[in-house]
Amino acid sequence: MKNRERAIRDRALLLTDPLISRHRDEVEAERPTTLTAEQYKQLQGYRQDLRDWPESVQFPAIEYRPEQPAWLAELIQ
Repeated sequence: MKNRERAIRDRALLLTDPLISRHRDEVEAERPTTLTAEQYKQLQGYRQDLRDWPESVQFPAIEYRPEQPAWLAELIQ
């Protein structure tokens, strides 16, 4: 079960990498951003929670898996 949950965690990080990169590129280029500042903050918090999760005493219990922001699903389809 631990390996499965780590794989799910790794996939979530991989799927959100492009959003982080795009946001940073847009900011550096002084262009309008795809994500709002609040969405970017939520996304970074979610990603940090995913990184920290395997060290949690609740790992790998599914009910304690970090929950992605509600708006994220439509951006990573």
